Amino acid sequence: MRAILVCVLLHVVLATPAQAGAWMRDRGTGFIATSSTLRQFPDYLGHETSVYAEYGLAQKLTVGLDYNQGSFSSGHAMLFARVPLGKPRTRYRFSAELGLGLYFFGGFREQMQKLTLSYGRNLETRFGHGWLAIDLASEFRQGLPGPTIKLDTTIGLSGTKRLQPMLQIETSRPAIGPVNWAVIPSIRYRTKNNISWVIGAERKSVGNHKSIGVKLAFWKEF
Repeated sequence: MRAILVCVLLHVVLATPAQAGAWMRDRGTGFIATSSTLRQFPDYLGHETSVYAEYGLAQKLTVGLDYNQGSFSSGHAMLFARVPLGKPRTRYRFSAELGLGLYFFGGFREQMQKLTLSYGRNLETRFGHGWLAIDLASEFRQGLPGPTIKLDTTIGLSGTKRLQPMLQIETSRPAIGPVNWAVIPSIRYRTKNNISWVIGAERKSVGNHKSIGVKLAFWKEF
């Protein structure tokens, strides 16, 4: 049981929003995503739900909410604000994001802050238009001996096709313990009214524990 609790705590440190990136929301427009992931660890079956939302408050200011809850009532709740760095280019752009909130584990709750620097660019491939996002983040969680450093990379296809593949690679170096990682290939299915469904597989390593999982997400732009 102690090993399970340590694994879950490290999972809280690793969890990140899937939609982070350098792109700003146009003023008056928004995006919301909900997801559910089922994971099989060697010792138990884990479940995680998340809600992510962002809104273009101004042309150069995007605000949002990131909420995540996993097994053993672990997770985080955070508000964030994103601003562009420099002038947006045709093919690439940079942004900075500051998040403030709480992380929790059972009845334990502490403050957390997160600073993220993001790079995004458009791609032209033989399969059509695509995009690349790289996010470098430093998380400060009260009660831990140091920051957690995260590097996440997402690449996918865009355009008008209904089926769009996507690949996410998440890495995390917590203040305690080894480097954690997750690889998540998925398919996005676009429907009417700016709605998308995303289904993916997940291979994840947290501490000395590895898991496989299935993820289902709902995206809506408005």
